Amino acid sequence: MEQVDKQTRAPFKAVQPIRPELLEPTSEAAQAWTGFCDRLKHAGHLLLSQPKTEHPMLQAESMRFFVRELRTALEWETELAIYQSPRFYLIDDSGSGPPGPNLDNEYWKARLFPGAPYRLVIDTTTIHDIIIGCSNIDYRNDGDYSFKDFEIGEDGLLEILMGPEKVEGKNFIPTYDDVYQVAIRVYYHDWEKHSRPKMWIDRLDGGDHKSDPPPIQSTTASSALAMTGM
Repeated sequence: MEQVDKQTRAPFKAVQPIRPELLEPTSEAAQAWTGFCDRLKHAGHLLLSQPKTEHPMLQAESMRFFVRELRTALEWETELAIYQSPRFYLIDDSGSGPPGPNLDNEYWKARLFPGAPYRLVIDTTTIHDIIIGCSNIDYRNDGDYSFKDFEIGEDGLLEILMGPEKVEGKNFIPTYDDVYQVAIRVYYHDWEKHSRPKMWIDRLDGGDHKSDPPPIQSTTASSALAMTGM
């Protein structure tokens, strides 16, 4: 049955899609993507060809774990690498990440840029304690701090300043020239009362630091794909 317009009663005419002429995928970004996909294919085949993993359940669990690790790495090296707008990321969500799931604690991380000042706010009313510290890309930790090292507001909010220059009279964590991330281990000891806290992190210089990375380009994207480990 022919379809017609309800107002004009004119028959509908199929619109042919416009197919643009595609370019050859020879750009730097295209080559980086091709290399990433080739390495991803090889990694998957290597994982699924291991001895003693022939059972369908083991094959499925292997693929699921690999996808979780890949998702975490891609987000960390792309979306979460925007230093002007940092945010926290739960690195052991759904069983991904090196720590794996824990019964009474979780790991949260945010990317930092060397030389930039930050303000971190944590609502402590829903958790037992924390361990917080900054580290470089090789995970050299520059100190661990917990509730006992800070003054918490009467409203339960903990405000911490981070940066290369100490701020007197404030909760403060120093960062160094090679700082890469801030990591927080959040502890829950009462399952009926404790829950994931509200946390905020802001860059205080508005992202205008003189050493800011340039806007994302093909070279930046290519490097990000390489940093995933693929």
